[in-house]
Amino acid sequence: MKLENRTILITGGSSGIDFALAKRLLEHRNVVIITGRSQEKPDSAKRALPAVHTFKSDLGDPSAIPALYDQVVEKFPALDTHQQCRDSTRAEVQPRSGFGSGHEKTCRH
Repeated sequence: MKLENRTILITGGSSGIDFALAKRLLEHRNVVIITGRSQEKPDSAKRALPAVHTFKSDLGDPSAIPALYDQVVEKFPALDTHQQCRDSTRAEVQPRSGFGSGHEKTCRH
């Protein structure tokens, strides 16, 4: 899959390998959106990567998933890729159907 000029949501993305992925995707002219359970980490990522967009969302809460989806597609209707980054110790999150357009990927660390 060519990852240039896409609109990409990284659930996570505010630190570690997820942050490095967000940085790399921005270098390839993508619109990159990251999430965090608290606003502090995404805000810190935004200071380092001013072009990144952020949303606060705790995906450990199943009710947060549809709410995040609604917020993201309202602001970024061109969303076409979802990269699910999560700590392997957390419960697996199953985004509702239609979260992207079939370009969902999962990474574990």
